[in-house]
Amino acid sequence: MEEVLDRFLIKIIFAIFVCLILYIYRYIHFIIFPRGVKQVRSPFNLTGNLTNSVHYLSRILGLVILFSYIQFNRYFTLDVSLVNIFLITLVIMVTYLVSISIMELIILYKFNYKDEVLKQSNISYATICSAINLGLAYIISTILIKSNNSVMIFFTLWLFAITILGFAGKLFIFYSKFQFNRAISNKNLGVALSFLFFFLGNTLILVKAFDQPQIEKYSYMLRIFFKCFSSFLFIPFFVIAIRLIFSLKVKKSNSQDILLDSNKSISYGISEGIIYLISAFITSWIVYNINPTGVFSIL
Repeated sequence: MEEVLDRFLIKIIFAIFVCLILYIYRYIHFIIFPRGVKQVRSPFNLTGNLTNSVHYLSRILGLVILFSYIQFNRYFTLDVSLVNIFLITLVIMVTYLVSISIMELIILYKFNYKDEVLKQSNISYATICSAINLGLAYIISTILIKSNNSVMIFFTLWLFAITILGFAGKLFIFYSKFQFNRAISNKNLGVALSFLFFFLGNTLILVKAFDQPQIEKYSYMLRIFFKCFSSFLFIPFFVIAIRLIFSLKVKKSNSQDILLDSNKSISYGISEGIIYLISAFITSWIVYNINPTGVFSIL
């Protein structure tokens, strides 16, 4: 009975500890993103600006996703363990926010938070930022597991993952029929929904690439690179195949109205994004789950 109460007390302590971490995150967020000072210093009005709520809360959701991957094993005293967890969460927290800043600079370099969120309430911009936030959370979580508590390995894999994901994010302009920057400027929700599924599809590919045995660091990274490279070659093939097999087309009379009509653009954006995500799932199965090694005969 005492052991059960002891475990329950430890969980209560950790619940309070998590609240403290979230409170610290609020101010670290302000240090790294000084443009969001209004999100920190004053009460946040959830009904005041939908765009701001989506933008801000998606970052908190991403951070909590990261927390859910941190493991605690009581090998030391409780105070030492809390200090250890605190340092790990602090490093992850800063890494997550810096990752967001880098990815937004790569993908949304022509836009900024103050203009798009606070002034124009651009829901397209906020949706794309949310996709970036959630995708990065899952990738950093995977890297955290694969780093085996090594800070050097963690940051090496993190830089490698950010490079690949940034490059993959720039490929959207070649995949989509939307004119990316112009559509965001026009607050087109269709391009945001298409990018949401596109980025999640790339996140799936990268997470699956990291999810393999790690024998030696540089060999591991090389295998990740070739897995991702082959995946990005396969995805266009499946996109075309899915469109042909299921006769998924846009009527010529509607092709010029995608950017002009909000309903058509949302419909097309969702369709375009889901097709990419389906292709990413099929590609991940082909590239990561099919093992051709061994001797077999086709006939």
